[in-house]
Amino acid sequence: MPGEHAKDGDPDWYATLKPHAEVVKVLLDGMKLLAERYPDVQFAVPDESQVINDRPAAWAFVPDGLLSAEQREELGKALLDL
Repeated sequence: MPGEHAKDGDPDWYATLKPHAEVVKVLLDGMKLLAERYPDVQFAVPDESQVINDRPAAWAFVPDGLLSAEQREELGKALLDL
């Protein structure tokens, strides 16, 4: 099963992680606000089989030329803050 090596490698740390569904909800709620700030950016939470150790992730798809370098950096920081 994917992600099992993380559980086996440091089970105490792994036990401190919030449940997958809870983290996905937080990400989706946060991305709703980001979608208002960046209306032409597409946001997604990929299926757990598509990310390392089955942990939730936030993805943003930005069309070429849509955002300036500063806006992309701002968006990246906002995603990290979710």
